[in-house]
Amino acid sequence: MTRNGDKIKAGQPSAFASSFPICYTERMRTLETTLRDYDLDLLRIIAGRWDIDLPAGDARAAAGQLAALMGAPARVEATWAILSEPERGALQTLHAAGGRMTTAQFTRIFGAIREMGPVRRKKETPYLNPDSVAESLFYRGLIAAAFDYGPTGTIQEYTFIPGDLREMLPFTVPGAPEDTAPGRPAPAPAAPLPVDVSAVDDLATLLAYVQINEIDGALRGADTAALRPHLPGDASMPRLVFLMHLLAGMGLALPDDAGVLRLARVPARAWLEADRPVQTRALVMAWAEGAYYNDLHHVPGLVCEEGGGQNDPVAARQAVFNFLAMLPPGVWWSLDSFVPAIKDEAPDFQRPTGEWESWYIRDAETGEYLRGFESWDRVDGALIRHLIAGPMRWLGLTQIDGQSDAFCLTGAGLALLGLASWAQETAESDPSVALDIRSDGVVVVARDLNRFDRFQIARVADWETSTGAAYTYRLTPGSLRRAGAQGIQVKHVLATLGRLGSVPLPLVKVLEKWEGGGAVTLSRAVIMRTDSAEELERLRDEPNVNRCLGRPLGPTAVEVRPGMWPDLREALQAAGVLPEVIDLDAAESGGG
Repeated sequence: MTRNGDKIKAGQPSAFASSFPICYTERMRTLETTLRDYDLDLLRIIAGRWDIDLPAGDARAAAGQLAALMGAPARVEATWAILSEPERGALQTLHAAGGRMTTAQFTRIFGAIREMGPVRRKKETPYLNPDSVAESLFYRGLIAAAFDYGPTGTIQEYTFIPGDLREMLPFTVPGAPEDTAPGRPAPAPAAPLPVDVSAVDDLATLLAYVQINEIDGALRGADTAALRPHLPGDASMPRLVFLMHLLAGMGLALPDDAGVLRLARVPARAWLEADRPVQTRALVMAWAEGAYYNDLHHVPGLVCEEGGGQNDPVAARQAVFNFLAMLPPGVWWSLDSFVPAIKDEAPDFQRPTGEWESWYIRDAETGEYLRGFESWDRVDGALIRHLIAGPMRWLGLTQIDGQSDAFCLTGAGLALLGLASWAQETAESDPSVALDIRSDGVVVVARDLNRFDRFQIARVADWETSTGAAYTYRLTPGSLRRAGAQGIQVKHVLATLGRLGSVPLPLVKVLEKWEGGGAVTLSRAVIMRTDSAEELERLRDEPNVNRCLGRPLGPTAVEVRPGMWPDLREALQAAGVLPEVIDLDAAESGGG
């Protein structure tokens, strides 16, 4: 933004608002209180534009006299009559917006006002040669500027029409009614996507995964592949990244000196042991009030370069929440109308200084830099859509119509906005019903078993399958060895299972025998057999054959090394042997 060619720093007030106090308030400033902030020279200029002669005196007295004379209905009508169509249009735009707009938005449409003191005004006479519609209206005293708390909760500069003057101007465009909902309703969908209430379950799964695996700062491809079958909710990569940010942001897991995530025992246990409504609220507030997950950096299709703009994710969320709070509860709403409504009302919702050039954001597909207000839909509008269809949906705050752009706030969403009470604590299911322990070591955990107990089982068992209703685990020698590495003995495993359900006696005996050294190993192998011991010995003298062979299994049989089956087949043919494959599928699945 510039004033007469001079760059103005981000956040610096405009010339005609620089001396105003930060006290706009929700009541529109009157003409007199507005004029009191002007110097006597400026008051005389405005008076001249209204054909008013100001008597000699100080600025404060002159402001009161000028306001009284300007407020005469006949003078207001005469001034309106001599305005140009662009000037009337600018005033009507302000009126339709409720009497005020952010100065950044108004300047984009109607031009800037040059910064001038009395000496420069006398030299350049901007009131006779205005550079813009805005400047012309300013020197007529029809618009002014002041500061107020905007939708983001930060102080913004607004251009406005003094309230009592606005009431007298003969507008042909009605003003905006108070608290008008942004956008329009949408038809209720026949089959909307179900409300996602799985965030607490999936975060508990992530905590267990972090406990038994070394995660070096972030999830890798192998981690996501291993996790996805065990997340009954949305298992997409963006949601997994979001949950990992929540996990770290809530302090449930923190990196050690080597950068490996480790559970923070006390806060992790406190969250895991809480009831579902308490856990849900903790997740929601951690996102809504935390800056560690920067929503703008995760908008699909955008690449935000580091250091290319210091946006405030918390303030941007709060601005969108303020608009969402204006929607009628329980009504499906059009996202395609909601986003443009914010663009019209508060396009600077995440840019309180009105800065549109200094953020380095690229289109992920084309690499094009998205700068200027013309990129609003692709950046700022896309952020609003991401908030509603991404984090808010993942946390169960919004419900989405999968066939259109419609969305609806859920009970939890209304609670976040202060429009409803949070759900009360509820008792979890009886463990004896929610847990099925079988003799073969399989443990089936119902989804509504509390997250702490499921976490305890997940850390000592292998993960098999998961559905929306239950999680299936299996106790194996490998999982028991992993438990032992965490200091958990078989007796501890049996104690946990016994507290939650009935442990079959055969399983108790098997686990105790394993711990006592009665382990049996089963494995699948590819075997090479020859007609004679001499033939086997001859083949082992072939270097390319021998490197593929492992333990001998008798005078005419030998085990093939895992993964060496294709190489062995080629080596045998090179040695003059055409091998007969009895079970190739078994050979390949066995690693040969």
